[in-house]
Amino acid sequence: MQKKRIIIIAIILIIIVALGVGVYFGLKKAQRVATLSPQGGSLPVGGATPLTGQQNEPGAASSQDGSPVSFLQQQKNNLFLLAKGPAVGFWVVATTSSSTIDTSNVLKSSVYYLNKKGEVIQMLDVDKEQVVSSAPFGVPVRVTANRDGTTALVMFDSGTYALFFMNTLAWEELDSGVISVSFSPDGKQFVYAKQTSGGMSLYARSLSKAQRSATLVVTLPLLDRAVIWGTPDRIFFIPKPTSKVNGDVWYLSLANKKLYPFISGYGVQMIFNSVAPHQTLVSSLDINTRSILGFILDQKGNKITDSSVPTFADKCVFAYDGASIFCAVARENNKQGSALDLPDDYLQQRVSFYDDLYSMNSSDLSNYRSVITNIDINFDISSLLSINGQLFFLNRLDGSVYLFNLSS
Repeated sequence: MQKKRIIIIAIILIIIVALGVGVYFGLKKAQRVATLSPQGGSLPVGGATPLTGQQNEPGAASSQDGSPVSFLQQQKNNLFLLAKGPAVGFWVVATTSSSTIDTSNVLKSSVYYLNKKGEVIQMLDVDKEQVVSSAPFGVPVRVTANRDGTTALVMFDSGTYALFFMNTLAWEELDSGVISVSFSPDGKQFVYAKQTSGGMSLYARSLSKAQRSATLVVTLPLLDRAVIWGTPDRIFFIPKPTSKVNGDVWYLSLANKKLYPFISGYGVQMIFNSVAPHQTLVSSLDINTRSILGFILDQKGNKITDSSVPTFADKCVFAYDGASIFCAVARENNKQGSALDLPDDYLQQRVSFYDDLYSMNSSDLSNYRSVITNIDINFDISSLLSINGQLFFLNRLDGSVYLFNLSS
């Protein structure tokens, strides 16, 4: 009898210890997950998770007759389909100094896009456009532009890089062997990298007509890196984003031409605040949750805050004044129920996201607000651009180009 009582007591003790251990690790897990969630609410990533927490939506506006307009109707009133495309990419000219630039009641700037045939098309108004040039280098695959949109850079399927100058509507092919190109933050220069034996050589060139020759900046022992001229005094070298490799990001100090380590991570992407140059949004794969998280880093690569946004840096943009960030965040995807390999599945277009768009403070990712949510159009948002109180973006689902008025 005594022996039986001892066994019962031992079993009870084991159960109590097991419960205690479970509670402990449950609390630890809850603490870990909490540090990965943005302050002010939990934004969903690629799943059907509803938006929770306190988000700020603009109040109802009034129509011309004084009747209230819902937030949903405000969104629809401010959203414009500029071009059905399909567009490979687009850019916006911020100035109106050129005679080729027209504006309309909707457009506050001149907008151009490049289609798969290599045609440069100017958007004159909603559903009104004209072809202004055609590229002779093959099928375009990627388009970027300098800060004021006066020069576009296009990569073609042949591997050729070419510049397109808005003032002359002329093309210029860059040297053969170029593997990556980036404009300076002020848009007046650009750098390009060429692979060498055991490394890469970095060249710099001005966009001024009087200074069209390139200068060798430095040769570095780095392989397979994209070049980003992120801040006035630093050029970053970023490995190809993938979940398979914990890649190191380095930067070159233009002050002393020395190379420094910055951060490392899986699937790293980076965008920079041109107004506050050393404020950087960096996204990477959290290997514990297998989700993508973006954080604000300082010039030393340290997190400014533990708040995060669950999306790719390439789906975000700093506002033109630098005070806020706009980010597209997936509420679901077309592979629901399947495990995703991010960022690889997205970058290789094996999955599409259905996004909502939010804004938040650029300093700490707080005070996020709905910009485009719950409307009856599916967007897989890319190439976000903020200028003149307007947001532009490309819908990856069909290659269409949209404009959203922020100020009305």
